[in-house]
Amino acid sequence: MEPAEYELMDVAESRMWWYRALHARIVDALEGVAGRVLDAGCGTGGLLVVLAATPSLWPVGLEFSPVAARRAAAKSGAPVVRGSVNALPFADASFDAAVAADVLCHAAVDLAAALAELRRVLRPHGRLVVNMPAFAWLLSDHDRQVHNSRRSSVPETRAMLERAGF
Repeated sequence: MEPAEYELMDVAESRMWWYRALHARIVDALEGVAGRVLDAGCGTGGLLVVLAATPSLWPVGLEFSPVAARRAAAKSGAPVVRGSVNALPFADASFDAAVAADVLCHAAVDLAAALAELRRVLRPHGRLVVNMPAFAWLLSDHDRQVHNSRRSSVPETRAMLERAGF
């Protein structure tokens, strides 16, 4: 992402309706999960704050940007590890769930590698929660600012996940 976008995200994610709705949907999708949850591409930590406040969840963030990683750790109090979703710096089967919220759409993400890594770090029967921006025809200037290179429909996302073994 462009560096200025992290500042905007950090300010907006606790108040803006879009982030609040996304975070609520992710928490709903994690219902019944207890244990370690990876927030892959945690940005400035807004979702980590919500996950940390959810009983039975122990979130860990992963963030490529050093600036965003520092903000996320300070904001959430959760551990945040610097790294890439393409090569996760975690042991096999070390998470009960993983979240990739608007991460698999980024230009630097190798979909096959990232999905293989997410499968690798999930425990057997672990849960993957994915949010993708929809519809390629909606690709915008904002997408370019945050380095999104792909948008997909539900059937396209489902097919992508099935090809990866989910």
